[in-house]
Amino acid sequence: MIGSVWYSTRRKYLPDFLGLLVLIIAILWFASEMIWDGKVPFYRDLGTYFYPLRYSLAQAFRANELPLWDRHAAMGFPLLADFQSGSFYPPHLLFIISSFFTAIRLIFLLHYSIAAIGAYALCRRWRYTPAISALGAVMFVLGGTMVSLTNLLNHFQTAVWLPWSVFLWEHLLERRSWKNFMLLSFVLVIQLLAGSPEIYVLTMGLMTVRGVAVINPQRWTGFARPFYLLLLTNVFVAFLAAVQLLPTAELLIESRRQEPIPYQEAVNWSLNPLGLFNLVFLDKEVSTQIKTGVQVFFGHGIPFIISYYMGAIALFGACFWVLYSSWKEKWLLLILVGASLTIALGDFTPLYSLLYRYIPPFAVLRYPEKFFFFTHGLLLFAVIRGISEFIKSDSQSSKRGLLLLMVLCSVIFLFYGFLRFSPESLMQFVAGSSGVRLSQELMVKYTASVLVNLERQLGLWCGLLLLFYAGKSGYLRHSLANGLLVIVVFVDLSWAHKSYQYLIMPDFITQGNRIIKAPNVEPSRLFYYPPGPNLHPSYFVLRKEPKLEEIYSILFNNLFPNSGVFHGFDYMQDINALGTQSYVNFLRFSHTVDSARRFRLFAALNVKYIVSFTPLDALGITLARHFPEYPSWLYEIKRPVPRVYVVSDVGVEKEPQKILQRLSSEDFDPLKTVILDRQLIPPLQSSRPFVGRTKIQHYGNHQVTIQASLSGAGVLVLADSFYPGWRVLVNGVESEILRANYFFRGVALAAGDHNVEFRYQPGAFMMGGVISLLTLASTIAATLFIYFVKRKKSQLSPTSQF
Repeated sequence: MIGSVWYSTRRKYLPDFLGLLVLIIAILWFASEMIWDGKVPFYRDLGTYFYPLRYSLAQAFRANELPLWDRHAAMGFPLLADFQSGSFYPPHLLFIISSFFTAIRLIFLLHYSIAAIGAYALCRRWRYTPAISALGAVMFVLGGTMVSLTNLLNHFQTAVWLPWSVFLWEHLLERRSWKNFMLLSFVLVIQLLAGSPEIYVLTMGLMTVRGVAVINPQRWTGFARPFYLLLLTNVFVAFLAAVQLLPTAELLIESRRQEPIPYQEAVNWSLNPLGLFNLVFLDKEVSTQIKTGVQVFFGHGIPFIISYYMGAIALFGACFWVLYSSWKEKWLLLILVGASLTIALGDFTPLYSLLYRYIPPFAVLRYPEKFFFFTHGLLLFAVIRGISEFIKSDSQSSKRGLLLLMVLCSVIFLFYGFLRFSPESLMQFVAGSSGVRLSQELMVKYTASVLVNLERQLGLWCGLLLLFYAGKSGYLRHSLANGLLVIVVFVDLSWAHKSYQYLIMPDFITQGNRIIKAPNVEPSRLFYYPPGPNLHPSYFVLRKEPKLEEIYSILFNNLFPNSGVFHGFDYMQDINALGTQSYVNFLRFSHTVDSARRFRLFAALNVKYIVSFTPLDALGITLARHFPEYPSWLYEIKRPVPRVYVVSDVGVEKEPQKILQRLSSEDFDPLKTVILDRQLIPPLQSSRPFVGRTKIQHYGNHQVTIQASLSGAGVLVLADSFYPGWRVLVNGVESEILRANYFFRGVALAAGDHNVEFRYQPGAFMMGGVISLLTLASTIAATLFIYFVKRKKSQLSPTSQF
């Protein structure tokens, strides 16, 4: 009896065990260079933004501190308030137990696994076979959209939770219970804390669509009630995540997002319509021999989502879905795909300008191409559903499906033959779509690559057609045919996308020949000086054409913002998506003045070193070092203000641009005069001669202790960001913190010796923490109450079940 039960259980769960085992092996192979060679992804913002951000997080964890503030970036920045930092995201606890880049590799492997297992579980919930579920999981985790998001770490970490969110949402709609509500809420909290509110909102959209499909009218009286439930769930999630949301809201108030983003910036990275070829065709290839890392054959510029490729099988799956799905499903899905694609097209359609003008959220969002994540979810659903319906179809229906595929392959083959024997047409298309003048050599190279990729796709399509035919005709057992189908899709997608991880050994971070060996004992800041009038570090120009793998070594060795955080360097520039309004005003002002005024302003902002990839010639700077191999130049600014100092004279000005004018003027000495935004009461009683000395006793992220000695009344200036949440104590007594020189923190001091302590105790974090803790405590109490009530009822009624 026991043996038969064990045997039946094994037969029941063995296919799922094998399916999950296949997925884990696929992930281990796909990420094998991370596991065995110690490489990590490096592309776009990973090296100079996400990794420094995560490193600051890791340093805070290891110091047993809350990651509230980072003194190294942007003259001091609220690390927790930066949503993309993922300060409370549970997987980031890996930074505590392992070295930094080991934790990074583990985080990528963990999230690949979360995506694969979640997609498999969701497909099984949709009653797909283990083989089809494994195929869907492979398409989700190794498809172009997901792999492309690995270089946008916050989006990647949020996106992998999509199938889990949909799975638990459907489970809650099917059976309303406190347990199911809690499971969904906690997964959504984790997804939200992963760092991408945009992907989270798009997930809510997909959950809403799925809710429409699975609502049972007999269980739900009133069509809108399930969506009230989803709204309630999100309110609950917001209360649980208040410890993250309130500091972020405070940063939003202090940032430029209180005003509309310029339209041209908002529509950057709109989805190029030509990119839609990439859904079923490889229209680009990774090349680490060029600085961009990607060679695009159609169009110009690298898209936000580098690859949309869903695999050769996606074309067949879409055809099957059109053939076998109901008209209601077709119309609903096509309308949703069309609407989301239209938004993702951004500047390529006139609709987006209307959305930007009349719907406020679009005026503060960047990169319309993000909306393709919603489209991708719908398309993936249709493809998997179409394949499943074909496999389940009867003999007559399957013949129609196979005939459709044969006609499709024949048309593509004829098209390939035309291009093969008339390559001039393809060359003209490639040249016309690029938007730039291409040399004859490049046109020939791109045309040859397109033809080779088309031959690859033709081979895959013909192979898939034979596999479908053999499976439906009985030449192959269904289990073998389905297994081979999963293998073909895995080989296709891994071959296409393994290189899109951009894996590089991170040794250059610690072993490189840096332009400055170590930070000064006296704290000062670095500034990267880009070519052109825009001083924001959004681009760089090198005189030689490096390979992609060389670029990151160059950037880290030249301490490009914020790469030097790994070594304790401090930066003035703010490259955060929620840059503070003071930094935006600095950029606007600096664009309008000459280099001499710029360098005087830098000196007043505690900037000592300037790194440039072009030689500079201006008053106020001297050449400190030259790297001819890049080439790059390091300049030192004359007489920058120290990190902390005292002055005896006070000026008053509220208008930021006027303050910046004074700070950069030739007759202004920041070591003698400070500009405040209001009059001191009582005013300073000046004494001549004035002597002031300061010494930093302790300089941490959340606390700065300074010893100051003044011969007369003055103002102590700490050249760190003025931001809500900072307090100051003078000799143990709380004093008023002042906004000094627009950017910095100050405090008025009387003559004598003082112990000055700045503490970061943000009210938004305190309030958010209280709300989150109270919500969590109430949830635990409610859960225990419900548990004991049900337990008591089950004891009173032996036939009832808990």
